[in-house]
Parts: sequence; structure tokens; C-alpha cells
Amino acid sequence: MRRILVYTGKGGTGKTTIAAATAALVARRGIRTLAISTDPAHSLGDAYDCKLEDNPIEIAPNLFGRQVEGTARLEKDWGVIRNQAAALLDWAGADSLDAEELAILPGLEELFTLADLVDYYRKNEYDAVIVDAAPTAETLRLLAIPEILRWWMSTVWPVGRGLAKVVRPVVTRVSSMPFASDEALDAAEDLYERILAAHGLLSDPSITSVRLVFNAEKVVLAETRRTYTYLCLFGYPVDAIIANKLVSSVDGAISGESQLLESLRQREMRWIEQAKRDFEGMTMLECPYCPEEPVGVEKLVRLGENVYRDLDPLATYGGVDTMEMFADGNTAFLRIFLPLTKKKDIDVYRKGSELYVRVGEYTRNIHLPHSLARRKLESARYRDSRLVIAFSGNRTRAEAFSDEGTSQEDRR
Repeated sequence: MRRILVYTGKGGTGKTTIAAATAALVARRGIRTLAISTDPAHSLGDAYDCKLEDNPIEIAPNLFGRQVEGTARLEKDWGVIRNQAAALLDWAGADSLDAEELAILPGLEELFTLADLVDYYRKNEYDAVIVDAAPTAETLRLLAIPEILRWWMSTVWPVGRGLAKVVRPVVTRVSSMPFASDEALDAAEDLYERILAAHGLLSDPSITSVRLVFNAEKVVLAETRRTYTYLCLFGYPVDAIIANKLVSSVDGAISGESQLLESLRQREMRWIEQAKRDFEGMTMLECPYCPEEPVGVEKLVRLGENVYRDLDPLATYGGVDTMEMFADGNTAFLRIFLPLTKKKDIDVYRKGSELYVRVGEYTRNIHLPHSLARRKLESARYRDSRLVIAFSGNRTRAEAFSDEGTSQEDRR
């Protein structure tokens, strides 16, 4: 597999159309391409004017599409987990039909897509996979899952699994409560390993690029900025932003056609210029407003050509390392790229070998390598869009520092 491209943006920005157009254009150039959607709105099939299923179907030469169905996937590949959850809910008093429905957790489509990306990569079925991700809020929660699962599986799971072996025989003798079987526990571990492998793929800039689709509006641009910051926090490479539905990019002059269009053009240019300042140094693509709705492969190919022009959609357009380690004398440093945020919105603390970095409402826990875990956390400073955390000496006390010092809460 050459590339994985992930498209996300605020709901209504046209990210599905851009993702579909990219896949159609890449496939037209002779590259075996899969367009896959994790958006519960199921609009990728609408863009291609066809019905997509849980299994990939051929839409056009070299172009395949798939809409992940959480219910079908859970039944087919993870039935043992679903049956275990349903049995427990049924035992707790839920109606059997309700138990079946409650066992289907929200977000399964996104979770299974992460696991499937690993399979596609290992089997080399496609040269490119284009992901139409859910709107930004759901996508950020999804991309935070591998970090959360890693902590859970390394800290809590071993204790729980060991306890299961001891407690299960006792519980089954005195209660009818269904207890997790070894088969269910094995299935959960397998899912975790695939999701962790997916995190490795998605955070590798030589394989994956995340692209943010936005409209030239104040509210949309504000959410795009926050999304960029959070993606950098979790280590996902963003290499381009795409301004979509631009009236000012339509061929031909529009000023003078009407006062409304001129006002819209002026407003667009204001926020485009702001986006160029906010995302300075990053590739920004512009997609003109389409008078005719871009539905169907042919129209999507033309739209893709308007977006990328002379660029290769599968190229890497740049970006920076989101996290790197380096040393200076006896001091080691961890540097994290956190653009478009403020010092007051960042918090850093440590517990044992885990380093927690919070930006706004999102927190990433970083499992420190041995070279840093054995050192004392000395300081954390945020300057020029980078959080630089210094480690010195060989002490491992769980201390947290900011530029102003350590709070009592952090010490606890």
C-alpha cells in the first residue's frame, strides 16, 4: 500500500465529497484505490450514486467503495464479544431484544475501520486507501482510542485477566451471572493489537496524511484550528488543508454580478487570508463552488482535478515532526509540536513512567521510553508552537512542572 489519506472536517464542509473526488481521481490514474467511510451519515455511497456495503464493491475501474457497518462486523468477526455483552445485559434484566441492541456500542464503525486498515496494509490489497472520516469531534475521539487502550491494556487488563482465572470458577458456582470466557478475552486482545498497529500506520507520515476540509467561515476555521492542534497532540501527520465551496475560486469574475455575490467573495477572502496566516507553511488547496452537484464518478473526477490541479493527490505535501527526542549534555528533551494554542491551555504532569499532556479538553498519555522514564522531569516550556519538556538526572519521582512551578494538585 502506497498511501492512506484521511479526510475530516466540521460537519457540512463537504469532506465526504472531497474524499470521494480524491479516490475517483487516484483510481482514474490507474491506482487500485479503496474509498472507505466511517461516517455514520453513510453519505459516501450517495456521492458515488451507488449503494455501498460492508464488503468492498467495485464502483469503477480501480475504484472500490465500502461503508463500514458496525452491526455486521460485530456479528461476523467479533460475535463472541457481542454474545458475551448481550448475555450479561440479559442477565441484568434487559429484554433479550434490547440486550442485542445495547451490545452494539456507538462508534463501532470507526473502531473496526482502524482494525481493518491493518488488514488492508498487510494483505496489500489496495495501493491507496482514502478514508472519509466522521466529523472532527468524532474523529478526534476515535484517534485518541489507541492511546487510551494502550494504557488500559498495559495497566488494568493484566490484573483483570488474572483475576478472571481465579474468580470465574467461584462465580459460576454461586451465581448465574455470565463471566467473560477466555475466547472473549482473546478476541478483545486481538482487537487491541490491531488497533495499536493501526495507530502506528496512521502516525507514520510516510504512509498516512490527514487532510482538513473547511469552509471560509469564522466558526468553521476556528474548529479547524483546534482540530489541527489536537491531531498534532496525538501524533497524527496533517499535510494539507482544503478550502471547499469557494465562490471566489469559480472561473470568471463575479464582482458586479450581484451585491450578494460580491459580499460573499469579500467574506471568503477575509477568512482565506486568515487561514493562510494560521497555517503558514502548510499546503492549502482550494476547491471552487460547484453550480452542479458533484454526484457520480465522472463529476467527482473533474472536481478532484480542480482541487489538485498539477499536484499528485498521493504525494506528501510536507508537515513537521509532531514529536521528537534529543539530548543536550546531561539533559534529555521531548519536543511536541502544538500549533495554534496558548500556554494557559496546556498542562503537563507525570505519574511513574506515564507523561500526561493536556491541551484544552484532550489529554494524551505518553508512555516514556526507558531513557526518559529513569530521569527526573525538570521543566516544561511552550514557545514558538512547541512544548519542550526537559528531563535531567536519574531520579524517577512523579513530579510535574510548568514555567511557573508545580501546583499542589500536580504533586499529588
